[in-house]
Amino acid sequence: MKFSTAKECITPHWPVKMAGYLNRTESCEGVLQDMFVKALLLNDGKNRVLIISFDLCMVDRAFSDEIKLWVNKKYGIFEKDILIHAIHTHSGPATSHMKRYTDPERFKEIQRYMEFLKKRVTTCIDSCLNGLVQEGTMEVGMGETFIAVNRRQKTKEGISLGVNPSGRVDRSLFVAKLMNEQNKVKAVLFCCSCHPIAMSGSVLHLSPDYPGAACIEIEKSYPEAMAIFLQGACGNLNVAVKMRGKDLDEITSSAQNVLFIGRVLANDVKNVLRCGMKKIDVSLHTKLEKITLPLGETRLDDIREQTNSKQKVFSDYALWLLDKIEKGTAPKECELLLGVISFNESVRLAFAEAEVMTETAESVRERFSGGMTMLMGYSNGCVGYIPTTEMLCDGGYEADNFWKKVGYPGPLADNAEQMLIDYFGE
Repeated sequence: MKFSTAKECITPHWPVKMAGYLNRTESCEGVLQDMFVKALLLNDGKNRVLIISFDLCMVDRAFSDEIKLWVNKKYGIFEKDILIHAIHTHSGPATSHMKRYTDPERFKEIQRYMEFLKKRVTTCIDSCLNGLVQEGTMEVGMGETFIAVNRRQKTKEGISLGVNPSGRVDRSLFVAKLMNEQNKVKAVLFCCSCHPIAMSGSVLHLSPDYPGAACIEIEKSYPEAMAIFLQGACGNLNVAVKMRGKDLDEITSSAQNVLFIGRVLANDVKNVLRCGMKKIDVSLHTKLEKITLPLGETRLDDIREQTNSKQKVFSDYALWLLDKIEKGTAPKECELLLGVISFNESVRLAFAEAEVMTETAESVRERFSGGMTMLMGYSNGCVGYIPTTEMLCDGGYEADNFWKKVGYPGPLADNAEQMLIDYFGE
């Protein structure tokens, strides 16, 4: 097997609008940690797979498709063999998917960053594919991490965002290690499920959040390696610990939370690296397909009610969606990209163009019981949350967000999650 790696800094050098919290309208005021795009090329002698991870909240499919087309034309790698992934930090620059919430002048600022990002990612890919290609081996392992907690808290008023210690959490931690012929670790790929919100939403500093801190800690232990984080099925999982130190301001407190959770995760990764790894013969196989998820009932009354929101960003969005409904241009179904990268017959990464739930990840793993499987979100774009059937009945943020914030006139149909499980379980 051959492999190569590269990374480029994608931290803007000017104030940008931030992603993650729609009510945060100010531009960033500083940088806590630099942000990167990282590329990993795998070549088993017959097939090539290119994994690209962005320290961003998400990128849309149009941007992903543009990058994939560029790679295909220049290097001949097929679309299904390229994974474009965002770690889902809520402290990164806003990207093009924010257009529906942004006035034209502000959207120009986002476009400026996207042009900057495009140059950096193409430079990164060039470095990866034209740089040092190494002969080596891959080892994989599966452990656990306890950095996340279920956030769907049951109250008398219904489901709210909070802390649900008894709720389900997929604690799986996947780790892959790539070594050269001298047995030097050159890359560590790791994946778990937890919203990167260790940074307070009131802090206007850019950061890859805990995944960036974890990568730094891993690279301290393996100084010749590049650490690459992939976000799992974190749709209903938040960080388990957020502390506010006495007499600390929000920036200092957030920085400590990021470092603490990053170090905990890095330690969990290093434990797997020390005693939980198994060498595999790499035989790459990929698939990438579009499926269509049906929508449920149009929620016209709820959308009209949202036009009265005190937060202008939400009232403007509701007016925009009502206009699309009246013109007959609102979506009638949801198209979704799903795919799989198999390292061999028993180790695979499954991924969705969406925010997927911890229960869905567990169900997918149960259907594929003959090896290691991680389900990831935020891959090749993001259409929004894919709630479980139970969530659609119970309501709450994840169930309502799909149609109240991402351009659909109503929730998904009850069988949407099962369609994902059936696809990955084949």
